[in-house]
Formats: sequence, structure tokens, C-alpha cells
Amino acid sequence: MRAAALVFSMACLTASARADLEWHEFDHDAKLHIGELSVTVEGREVPDAAFKEDHLLLTVQKPGGKPHELWLNSTYASGAVAVHGNYLLVEYGIGRGTFARVRHVKILNLDGGLEELADGQRSYYLPTDHDPEEVIYQIDVKEEEHRSVLTFTLPAARPGLPAEKVVAIRNESRIVPGR
Repeated sequence: MRAAALVFSMACLTASARADLEWHEFDHDAKLHIGELSVTVEGREVPDAAFKEDHLLLTVQKPGGKPHELWLNSTYASGAVAVHGNYLLVEYGIGRGTFARVRHVKILNLDGGLEELADGQRSYYLPTDHDPEEVIYQIDVKEEEHRSVLTFTLPAARPGLPAEKVVAIRNESRIVPGR
């Protein structure tokens, strides 16, 4: 049985504890320390790749733990990571060219060997009279009794885009039998 089960919802949820995410930007050659967590980002060789710099290897290690690897493709070899509890959030880019790169976020289980729990689009480009405008969702994390809720919220309402996207991750390790 999986340690976490996903429930997707577009409903507004009531909050208990909230947390702000601290994002750490990276490129194709970075060593990051987030609390006690070590994250190393390196370019990886992919023969015949059109954009060789986009192929990355993230190595994540807790103190005294074994390293876990994530192969990631991110436009222009750039992105960011944030940690919340047992979750590693990895922001990466898809799409190449002027006003083409959109941001996505992978949510990974740090206690599950970087098992991917969810992946969501974090930005969009909206047409304007001149250059398109990039609209970026803010991410808020709330801890509830048996789950973590990640809410992607637009800073201001935009026609044609959902104002809010919600990912709820059930944390079975916090479920007490008989409750």
C-alpha cells in the first residue's frame, strides 16, 4: 500500500496550519543545503539530445540516509526546489522560445525515495497587446489532520484560468487506527 494517496479537488478547503515555501533556485551545476537536506544538481549526458543542457540529475540526501536520484528535464537547465515536511517540491520548465517556457511543479515524497505524488502547471502566458504576460500561481501548504493540502492560487483573477487549483495528499502515517 502506498504511503500517500492523492485526492484532487477544485474546491476551496478550510485551513489549519499554513506554511510559506522558501524556494531555492538552481541551474545545471548547483549544491544546495535546505535545513539538513542536501540537493546536488548536475547536467547529465544524453547523446543526440537537441538541447543537451536541459537534462539534469538531482541527487537528494538526508543526513545519514542514502542518496536518491531524480532525472529531470528543465528548459534552460534552471529551476527551484522547496521543502515542506516530507515533501520536496521541484519547479522546472517546459517549452523553449520566447514566451514559451511554462513552469511546472513536481511534488515528491522525501520518505519514499522521491516517489512522485503530483505534478502541476504553475504558470501560463496570457496574450496582451504587446508581449504576452506570464501569470504565476502562488503555492500555499496547509496541514490538516490526515493530509497536506497544496493550493495553487492566482494573485488576481484572470479570465480563462482557474483562480485556484488544489492538491490534497493523504498522509496515512498520521492516521490513527479506530479514528
